[in-house]
Amino acid sequence: MTEDATQPIQSRRLDHRHLLKLLGGWAAAVLLPGIVTINQPVLVAYVFWGLGFVASLALFIRIARITDTTDLWPWLVASILPWAVNVTVPDVPISIAVFVLAAGLFAGWIFRQASVSDRLQHAGVPGTGTVIELIEPKFAGAAVNNGYARRSVRLTVERPDKTKTYQAVLRDLFKVEELPEPGDKIALRIDPEDATRVAAVPAAKPDELAEPAREPVDENETSSDA
Repeated sequence: MTEDATQPIQSRRLDHRHLLKLLGGWAAAVLLPGIVTINQPVLVAYVFWGLGFVASLALFIRIARITDTTDLWPWLVASILPWAVNVTVPDVPISIAVFVLAAGLFAGWIFRQASVSDRLQHAGVPGTGTVIELIEPKFAGAAVNNGYARRSVRLTVERPDKTKTYQAVLRDLFKVEELPEPGDKIALRIDPEDATRVAAVPAAKPDELAEPAREPVDENETSSDA
């Protein structure tokens, strides 16, 4: 892994209002199909459930993209919760309150994590981390987002405002073929209130690593060369 810690890439600020709208739309797509199909024919229920599931999944994909949500368990919750609502609520309407609470807590967690990450990236103290070791995950980390994998690394952290170094753990996405090795330098942002909380200064996102467009070929030039 070769990363220049001296030239960080500035990330965009999180649009909190837009994220709240997306989370509200996601919660509605999860909850409403099960609620409106109470005492409805099965065929009608299936149509609403299908539309709601597709809508909730599309919204969560959008949410995951802008919040960099790549952990497996949030995706499992987002996939299972609509199914649980649709199966349970029409037969047990009293369970609506439970699912509203569950969807609200989950959406609140997503919002909080994204807000903390955004604040850390833009208000955190700049620093440099030197990789000590790659910490193997509890489960085999599958490659995600076009050859990226989530890994945890132990770092020695250097801050410009302090002379002493200390250790911290960084969990982030890395290219599968460029997993960090001992001695690698990583540009960091450090939480001023909790120095053990660090985040890597983001490089280009996996979905931004598309092959650059080729220059258009001049047909006249091609024919003349022939």
